[in-house]
Amino acid sequence: MDTSERERLMVECYGEACSFVVAGKVIGRSPATIRKMAGDGRIRFACEGTRIDVRSLARYICAPKQIDSDARLRKRRERDGVKCEWKV
Repeated sequence: MDTSERERLMVECYGEACSFVVAGKVIGRSPATIRKMAGDGRIRFACEGTRIDVRSLARYICAPKQIDSDARLRKRRERDGVKCEWKV
């Protein structure tokens, strides 16, 4: 299933935004972990930080390893004070 199809199906099922508890049940994580994932950019907050964007959750389900890797790299760059990103 491609990302756009998963997004469409999840929005039909959960709406545009869902609670931290529902997001946790969808991907098998605790609400606290969901909050941390949104805080570090792996998924997005919705409704001024009170809910989770379902489309970003669908994208995470489709590519968790890549999204986790990108988040770790961003966190390392922030910690080390690296301001630019090299692209080849």
